[in-house]
Parts: sequence; structure tokens; C-alpha cells
Amino acid sequence: MSAPVAFHPTPWRAWPLLGILTGALLLRVLFLGSLPPALFRDEAEKLYTAWCLATTGHDAEGRLLPLFIHVFGVTTSAVYQYAAIPFVWLLGLNEWSARLPAAVVGTLTVLFLWLWARRVYGELVANWAALLLALSPWHVVFSRWAQQGIFLPLWLAVGMWAWSNFLRGKRWGAILAGACLGLAIYTYDVARLFVPLFTLGFACFHSKEIRQRWRDTLLALLAFGLCAFPTFVLLVTATEQAQARFQRISIFQPDASLVSIVRVFLGNYFAHYSPGFLLWRGDAELRHGAGVGVLNWVEAVTLVVGLGVAVRRRSPWDRTLLWWFLIFPVAASLTREGIPHALRSIVAQPAVAMLSGIGAAQLVLAVRETWRKHIAQLIFLGALVGFLPFAARYFGPYRHESAANWQYGVKQSLELLAPHLDLIDSVVFYNIFGAEYLVGVYAKIPPRAFQLNSPRMGKFEFPPFHAPLRELYRARVGPTAYVTLPLYPPPPEGHVVAISAKENASPVAVVYLNRPLWERLRERGDGASNKP
Repeated sequence: MSAPVAFHPTPWRAWPLLGILTGALLLRVLFLGSLPPALFRDEAEKLYTAWCLATTGHDAEGRLLPLFIHVFGVTTSAVYQYAAIPFVWLLGLNEWSARLPAAVVGTLTVLFLWLWARRVYGELVANWAALLLALSPWHVVFSRWAQQGIFLPLWLAVGMWAWSNFLRGKRWGAILAGACLGLAIYTYDVARLFVPLFTLGFACFHSKEIRQRWRDTLLALLAFGLCAFPTFVLLVTATEQAQARFQRISIFQPDASLVSIVRVFLGNYFAHYSPGFLLWRGDAELRHGAGVGVLNWVEAVTLVVGLGVAVRRRSPWDRTLLWWFLIFPVAASLTREGIPHALRSIVAQPAVAMLSGIGAAQLVLAVRETWRKHIAQLIFLGALVGFLPFAARYFGPYRHESAANWQYGVKQSLELLAPHLDLIDSVVFYNIFGAEYLVGVYAKIPPRAFQLNSPRMGKFEFPPFHAPLRELYRARVGPTAYVTLPLYPPPPEGHVVAISAKENASPVAVVYLNRPLWERLRERGDGASNKP
């Protein structure tokens, strides 16, 4: 590789940035109400909690303005729920209001990555970095559904942009950078390890500025402490509750030897750099990807070039990016399921995009000036073409292939049964995890009528998980509908309605109508269609 080309700030031209942001937003909102194909239980919880907070000031369990939500056996930050409140006010309870916060946050991340890159490396790197993040399958996927992890790339990008302003003499930059790192720790569990590791390296690479402006550094630490304080309190006062999820999936199991722990950790760590994860298959969980690599192919090529430039140049910012790239899988590697895990390694996205932007700019500037426009056009075209495999799958067969992963069928079942509720004594949701929140959203159950730990809300029943199914059938002699998965047998002499995401495809959910209900429907002439 030739010697790295120096990047210098250039006059700002608005059109490239506006085009990138417009494209980024469109990719994150196109068909957002129906793609992903259904609300997952985590999305339903966030949406319903946002509605509760907006209308009552309490969460679904009655806690006033909580900073953390206790749900599905884990404790998570309430950052997404609060972010969703304006959208719930405007749009009501639906898929759009659940997912628009993620789409907006994802688009803002592209903007602040551009601002950071331009401040440090100039407009050319900024345009390429923003474009490649806008087209990154890794980032697009998580910008289209409701989960708090999407805030981490934003906090990190804003924090680095703020610090770059601090280096230009803006005191507020240090305070904002500290606050963003504290917010990252509060927002999502993986940041509890990533942020301290990142800060350790960052402080080493920027030690000169930290020492020279130590008073401002203390203000940054204060801002960090204030934003991270709720998490510290949670970890100290409710350690078991705060660590419940990690304890279940951690590699530090009681019967694991030190050798086996190290071996598993290293295997997990390097899996996040494997071609299978980065380029070919991505994360096996279809909520985390579309079955293709997490990177655009051009993004991967420019990433390699950018890494080479950073290694050879080794400025403080280059070293920061290299350290970032080395530590991003650490938190995910301490878990033992779903490896490689695209969500738990989401902290990588700003660094990967920045390094890729550096690589793209290097390729453009390394050739003769008469060739630069052609090379830039080639990289741009390659980035668009490289995005097509992901786009073809995600906006194509992914919709029905991932239906089961998104708990498709609950909404369709309720729509099927809604015209006949006057004939039904009970609608039983059997072994559908999180059904209380899904029903709360789709049936629009008022917050004051929502009883999270109750086996029944109105006509909707939620028996204990894995309750004996035949006993449920025998105990309910009145007209009853059962919403469940196809693997469970129907009631005796009952009628089966299959719910499929695609015509002639295998069902992903079923509605069982017991004999009394089926007879009532036939008497009233409400048909026997097998389609919702």
C-alpha cells in the first residue's frame, strides 16, 4: 500500500450530506409498518410502556416515571420507552410508533458520524463514512425495530463529535462527551464493559489534552457520573436483578474450568471477525439480520484499507479507532448463545464506518487527480451494488421467512376473532411468550385495565407457560378460542384456522376453535374460512 494520504478539512457542500441523509432515512422507514412482518414481544412491551407513561406517568407495573423496566425476567433501561412517547402521542399504538424512534436514531447516527468525521478527517472521509453507514446492513436492520441497542452507535458518534469539538477549544465538548459515554452505560448492558475498556484506551491516546485541560476533564467525568449513576445504583442495590440475564447466558458457569472459559471466549471473539459473520451469513437470528453478511462488500474492502491507513499513520484518532475495532466483540464474547451476535456487538458500527470512510478516501486520493472522479464513482456504484444482496432479501423473502421470529400471527388471530368476540367466553394464548404485551397493544387495552401478572384480562387468558394443554381444554366448556403455535394439538372436535405469512406456506401460528364456539359460529353463519 502506498503511504497514507493526508486528509484535510474542506469547504462544506450540503448536497452530498442531504442526499446521504435522505437515502438513510428512506431505507429505515420504507414499509416500516409491515417490515419486520410483526411486532416482537420486546417491541410490544416498549410501545405499551410508552403509552402507559404518556397517559398515566407510570409503567405497566405501576412505577412512577421509572428509569429501568423490569420485564421478561430482565431489567433494562427505559430510554427507548421515553423516546417513543412523542410517536405514540402522534400515531397511537401501532408498528410505526414503535419503530420510528429507531429509524430516527439510526438516521441521526449517520448525521453525527458525518459531523465527527468532517471535524477530524475532512469532508471526503465524512461523506464516505456516512454513506457506508447508511448502506450498512448491520445498521439498517437495527434501525428498523424497537430495541435500545440502536442508541449505542448514536451516543458514541455524538460523544466523539463532541470530543473533537473539545479539542478545538469548545469546553462543552468534554461535558457532552462524558454525558454520552454515561448514557451508553445506562442504555444497554454491553456498554457496561465496552465503555470502560474504550475509555481506558481513549484516555491513553488523548492523554496530552486530558492533562493540559484537567479542569474540563473533571467536568466530563462529572457528566459521565451523573448519566451513569442510575446504572451504578442498580448494580449495587439490585445486583442479582441487574445481572439476571447475563448470569443465564454468561460463559462463567459454575461447572466451567478456566481453560474452557478462555477457549470459549477466544472462539466467540474471533467469530465476530469471521467472513461468515461479516460477509456471508451474518447473525443466525433473523431479527438481527437477513441471512447475509453484516457488512456491505465495498464497506468490507474499504475497511481493510482504512485499517491499513490507521496502522501506518497512528494519530491519536487512528489509534482510538484501532482500539475500538479490537475491543468491540469483548462483551458479546462473554456470552454463550447466538455467537456471533450482531446486537451485542453493535458498538462496532461507528468505528467500522469511520475506518471504511478513511479507506474509501485513501483509494480516491491515492490515484492521479484526473482519475479521482472515476474512482469515486466506481466506489459509489460498488457500494450501491454491494447493498443489493441485502436489499433483495430483506425487502423480498425475508418478510415471510422471518415471520416466526417476529411472533407473526398474534395480530392476525386477534383480527380474525374480533368480529366474533360477543360469541366467545375466552381467548386463550397458550405458550406465546410476551402475549400480554402483544394483546395489550393490538387490543388497545387501557393502562388501568392492564394486569401484567394476572392470568386474565377481560376475555383474554394467559395460562402459565407449559400448563397441561389437555387440562386447559377440559376446564373450558364454554365457547373458547386458543391462539398458539402449530406444534400443539387442537382440542377434541375443534376447528383449526392456520395463520401463514405467505399463501400456501407452512403456518406460523394457529387458532383453535373448540366445538361450542365452532357450533355458535356456524349457527350465526360466520363462515369457516381458514384465512384471517
